[in-house]
Amino acid sequence: LYVEAEDKFRAGHNREGELEARLGRIRAEAYQEPSKALSDETDKDLQRPMVQPNPRLMLRCLLAKAELEEEVNEDSSRITWEKVQKLAKTLRDYRWQRRAPAEPGIIEFLDGNVAAANQDLKNAVISMYSHADMGGAVYYTSIVGNGFVEAGQPRTGIKYCQIAIKTADENRDMGFPYMAYEGE
Repeated sequence: LYVEAEDKFRAGHNREGELEARLGRIRAEAYQEPSKALSDETDKDLQRPMVQPNPRLMLRCLLAKAELEEEVNEDSSRITWEKVQKLAKTLRDYRWQRRAPAEPGIIEFLDGNVAAANQDLKNAVISMYSHADMGGAVYYTSIVGNGFVEAGQPRTGIKYCQIAIKTADENRDMGFPYMAYEGE
């Protein structure tokens, strides 16, 4: 769908729409084929004249860049996620204000700082549930569940995964919670 949108925006000479569709595609595919070339491409996008004065487009570029960076090396995305947090706050983009703080929590967990990870993720997930950001809540609750499984606490991990599965079941317009089922 993103490729189709890119083509349509290109045909209509809508460069901003074309860039947004491409960035959406990059984010969607980041887990499949992260590469230095794509990361470099998003760096160039951040410098484009149409992006510089447009904070919403800048946010989309930063999100794509962060997704690519974390697939190559989770820790290398830390600075970009901090930029996302700051820009989301400036834009009053509440969804990303709630989601972006969870990402450093994941990095902390991978670095072995479980206490900091627990606090970052706990605060972010509670905020997502309390603000009805169920997509984010299911995603990050699944990550927490899988983290507990990886940390040798499968019973606790399964509980979190079951919460994510139940939340997804109650919100039928969501996608299938693959990560939650993997953890379970």
